Amino acid sequence: MTSFPTLRIKRRTDGPGSPTVLAHGELAFNESEEILYYGAVNKQGSDKAGSAIKIGGAGAFVSLEGDQTIGGIKTFSSIVIDGGTF
Repeated sequence: MTSFPTLRIKRRTDGPGSPTVLAHGELAFNESEEILYYGAVNKQGSDKAGSAIKIGGAGAFVSLEGDQTIGGIKTFSSIVIDGGTF
């Protein structure tokens, strides 16, 4: 049987934000916020991340299923189709 290497993602279990400074291309998951981050390249082009971009997780995006409360002003530039009832 072939074995594959284990992929480990940096993680944070308390507090907001990405777990640590991320290198370009590195992934991190915040377990308390349920957000997956990606280390983006900085403007100087070095390997240290310029910013951690939210790329996934229930805490970063609106789910297509289930109940969620969404705050703040939202602007839509296209037609919004509501499949639910009022």
